[in-house]
Amino acid sequence: MNHKAFTLIELLVVVAIIGILAAVGVVAYNGYTSSAKVKTTLYNHTQAVKNIKTLLFACETVGTVNLKTGPDGSTSDFQCSSGASNLRVQFTAHFFWNGFKNVWDTETCCAVAGDSRMKGYMIGYSCGNSGAMGFTLICNESPKRMWMETNLGPTKGCSGCATTTARVYIDIPD
Repeated sequence: MNHKAFTLIELLVVVAIIGILAAVGVVAYNGYTSSAKVKTTLYNHTQAVKNIKTLLFACETVGTVNLKTGPDGSTSDFQCSSGASNLRVQFTAHFFWNGFKNVWDTETCCAVAGDSRMKGYMIGYSCGNSGAMGFTLICNESPKRMWMETNLGPTKGCSGCATTTARVYIDIPD
């Protein structure tokens, strides 16, 4: 009787080839996801800057800015005359409730504006530190001026290194 089957050596060669392809695929996949996170973080930074500038346009016309204050979509008006120190806190909460999450880490430390429901936020106002990967700082430079900067995360070819966006200055209208 003649049985046709694969030999043990043939099966081992196939398994080795599949293992090599899987190892190469995992490395490539990690590179793609890291690159996507950097691009998403940069996009979120750009959108946040545009959003703040658009919202502050209301300061010029009505003197207040309307920001989200909760998960139910509730909003409140904030006086532009309250200054950058107050508005940066309110913008932080506004962006959280609009879904600006940190793509690098979903459980980044602290609560925003004292609200423990706000885990994994992307934007904060604790300006004494540089911010974790994917984190955006909104800081006040003066009563009428804020700045924003985002830690984009690892750079190509640099394990654990990070780059940040250029600091963007935003003036609060009178």
